[in-house]
Formats: sequence, C-alpha cells, structure tokens
Amino acid sequence: MIAAKLKAANETLEKLIGVTKSDLAAIKEAKHEEIFSRAKAKEELVAVFQAQKTLLDQAIAKVAASEDLASAITPEERDLLEKLKGSLIDLHKLNKRLASLVSTIGEFYSSLLSAILPSEQNGYDGVKLSNAGLLQTRG
Repeated sequence: MIAAKLKAANETLEKLIGVTKSDLAAIKEAKHEEIFSRAKAKEELVAVFQAQKTLLDQAIAKVAASEDLASAITPEERDLLEKLKGSLIDLHKLNKRLASLVSTIGEFYSSLLSAILPSEQNGYDGVKLSNAGLLQTRG
C-alpha cells in the first residue's frame, strides 16, 4: 500500500522536475509564453503531489500506529522514500534556480522601464512621470 503511494508520488515529482527543467530552458531563451502556457499544468501537478503526499502521510501514520515503523517498511519502500527525498531536493534546487532567474529578469525589466520612462512617487496620488531619461514625456 505504501509502495504504490510512493511510486505515484515519485512519478508526479519526476513530471514536475521535467516541467521545471523545461521552464529553465525556456527562460534562458526568452520564451516566456511557453512558461506561461505550462503554469496551469504545473499548478495541477503540485496539487496532485500534495494530495498524494497527504495520502502517503495517512498510510504511514496508520502503519506507525500499529507497529514499529522502522520494521514495518520494506526495503523497496525505503528505497522509494530515498528516491522521493532525492527528487524533492532536486526540485527544490531547480525551483531556486528558476526563482533566481525570474528575479533577475524582473529587475532588468524594471530598471529598463525606469530608464525609458523615469517616474517618481507623487505622495498619495501615485506615480508621476519625470522628464529625464531616454524617452521624453509630455505631461
């Protein structure tokens, strides 16, 4: 029972890792539409994994309540748990890399926009365009 749940969770994680690797490749090539088109599928995979993890947690808790967990887990299940742990670590590293790239690109676009259309905070009224910069504005 636990082995089947672990296999399903590992398969979902492998899919998530694949999508994240595709996102990393796409962001490096500035193919942002590809990333946006995969976002919903990625969110669905995350939801599926969370549900699988909840079921896995319940199955492990059920086994642990009736007997010693260390002796109840088979070598196959132990290997699957190690694979799950490794996949989670890999996904975490990939997501950190993706977040770093997204943050860097966002900062680049923000600085580019402020160089083209400089603005300054105008109290509670919001943002007011200033006249210095690459593009002159008329207010």
